[in-house]
Amino acid sequence: IFSASRLDIPNAWQMPQGGIDDSEDPKAAALRELKEETGVSSAEVLAEAPYWLTYDFPPEVREKLKRQWGSDWKGQAQKW
Repeated sequence: IFSASRLDIPNAWQMPQGGIDDSEDPKAAALRELKEETGVSSAEVLAEAPYWLTYDFPPEVREKLKRQWGSDWKGQAQKW
């Protein structure tokens, strides 16, 4: 697991994140995002979850996202 200290929020840590491009597999997307966001170009994926993890945002989070981004995201699907 790669986690880095955020520059804009003191004492906060975050993993690189981003979307998967059309026809891109999750592993390739993870390596691309790692390079784009950190400059790390040599990494090895040691394990991958065999399934997608999905969850719904709680109502208060959905409201915050709507106010901040103008979206009505209901949840996410993630691959680890």
